[in-house]
Amino acid sequence: MRGPVNEPAPSSDAKATAHAAGRGVLSITAAKVYFIFAGYAVQIALPRLL
Repeated sequence: MRGPVNEPAPSSDAKATAHAAGRGVLSITAAKVYFIFAGYAVQIALPRLL
């Protein structure tokens, strides 16, 4: 039986995959925030332009 102390360290390939997944989460979050603000900007600016 292997405990948490005896488990091998994650490989560099696993670290690279986790790093890429983290960047993906950040980019998706940034895109969502951008589209939320852009939607509010359109709702505020469009009635003033028309």
